[in-house]
Amino acid sequence: WLNNLVLGDTSTTYKLDVAGTTKLRQGVVMATDSGNVGIGTTAPANKLSVSGQADMTSLSVGTSTAQTAGNGYFTGTVTAGAFAGGTYAGTISSANVSSGAFGANTGGGNYSFSGNVGIGTTSPANILEVYNPTGVIGGTQLTVRGGNTGYGSGIAFDSIDALGSRYSQAKIVADATAGWGGAGSDSSKLSFWTLNAGSLNPQLTILSNGNVGIGTTGPTSALDVQKSVSGNWAVRGYNTVASGGYGVVGQLVDESTTY
Repeated sequence: WLNNLVLGDTSTTYKLDVAGTTKLRQGVVMATDSGNVGIGTTAPANKLSVSGQADMTSLSVGTSTAQTAGNGYFTGTVTAGAFAGGTYAGTISSANVSSGAFGANTGGGNYSFSGNVGIGTTSPANILEVYNPTGVIGGTQLTVRGGNTGYGSGIAFDSIDALGSRYSQAKIVADATAGWGGAGSDSSKLSFWTLNAGSLNPQLTILSNGNVGIGTTGPTSALDVQKSVSGNWAVRGYNTVASGGYGVVGQLVDESTTY
């Protein structure tokens, strides 16, 4: 029966006191004079060095606050490559996530940020800023892509109502209209939708042949305006110049008469 066990020293106040480098089951656990502990390594470079896979139910970095099972919490910067090569399917919430932190394969998780997000810039001025220093005329800065053959993609402009519910105020939608067989065979249309009396409806449509429709999704002319109005103009051109200007110049022609 031993009350206290001392190795490498002559006295101690601890139940087990080892002076010098310690190995427990050699190659599995090691404690050095510097205070570093190694698991699976005999040369730990940090307070805790693990060589091999480590399974943890939760993780806290920079805080002593315990996390519930399956959660991780970081108080500082998540550095580049932190998730490189692996997947992450949970939710990451951090005020300071540095460039490249999620690596090339991040899985299907949700990522939230408390401040502005910059893509291609380290000083975003808005909630989302996309910057391409090599942008050219006719080029694109942002791509929105749908994953289903024959369907398009779009951008929604949402807001919150007085009850706290989310709703769409407007949207821009690009839809495939023909082809879907690959480059050279596809056609598409672009439509702009607005909210009226609680319902989103397409107000302006541009077809693949260049026809523009206002009030119609199937314009048959270069400009096709359809509006059901009573006591007002469907189309109006107005020039604010006091004299010498024109509002609308052109001809209105039916089958037999020029107006």
